[in-house]
Amino acid sequence: MLIPPLPNLHSQDQADHFMPLGIFALMASLKHQGIEAALFTPSRRLYTPDDYNDLVQEIISTGSPVVGFSTWCVSYATSLILAEKIKIKDPSVTILFGGPHASVTAFETLKKYPFVDFVLKGEADESLPLFMSAFQNGNKQE
Repeated sequence: MLIPPLPNLHSQDQADHFMPLGIFALMASLKHQGIEAALFTPSRRLYTPDDYNDLVQEIISTGSPVVGFSTWCVSYATSLILAEKIKIKDPSVTILFGGPHASVTAFETLKKYPFVDFVLKGEADESLPLFMSAFQNGNKQE
């Protein structure tokens, strides 16, 4: 499951209509390789701890073994909060970060946030299908 960068909560219009094209390219790359994937778009704003907890429960209830966050600077902190809460609630979920912010801070992210299992750097049109193929074949270290 892929989660797009969460929008700036102060801009209602942006929050309601925001979806980066790059995430659609990733979905197409996965589909082209025969890898099933879902796009998750949050159905609520994240203002309170309960909002975060409800969203985490919604994500976990999908049963996806991998949750990938597309990270931008404005969404990075929110992605980290959600990723940690997901990992606490279900340690078996593999957390994957990608996008501009994670690409620039890959080493630091993996070192400081042990709940982030993998970071894909740069354009992931080719690396994400390779990663998912290895993951599905049980080779999580490749």
